[in-house]
Amino acid sequence: MSDSAHRETARRSLEDELTRLEAEIGRQRLHREKVCKREEGGRVRTINTSNGPVVVDPDPPRHINTSSILEEDMQYLDEAPGIVSVLPAAGWCAAVGEALDPLVVFVAMDSGKLYGVAVGDDGRVDLVEGNVEDRAGFVRYEKTNKEEEK
Repeated sequence: MSDSAHRETARRSLEDELTRLEAEIGRQRLHREKVCKREEGGRVRTINTSNGPVVVDPDPPRHINTSSILEEDMQYLDEAPGIVSVLPAAGWCAAVGEALDPLVVFVAMDSGKLYGVAVGDDGRVDLVEGNVEDRAGFVRYEKTNKEEEK
């Protein structure tokens, strides 16, 4: 064997030994980090990379950008609340003073408010202005027909 062939064989042998030692150091470091984490009571997460196993934080800090950066509460302050849905109010009454006024519908607003509507004094049903909660003496809503609950 020539002198250059011996050098090349020795170089490869040294490179292989260096790779083996680096891998062993990595395993020992990983083991030490796991032991320290366990002693602290934390969790350990390891992922394989092309450079060997790496310990990563299982709960990295997160920052989520929401639309509140542009619009604070997503409320239209220049518009009156709108009606989202009109629901039947069969079997419900509004206790106004001592009387029970039968409700026609419940109105759900986009502001999240829900209120009952009864027939007005003029015989009409006004979904916008017909809120029975605004009537003088309003106490509560009452379910009148108990058979539907069963």
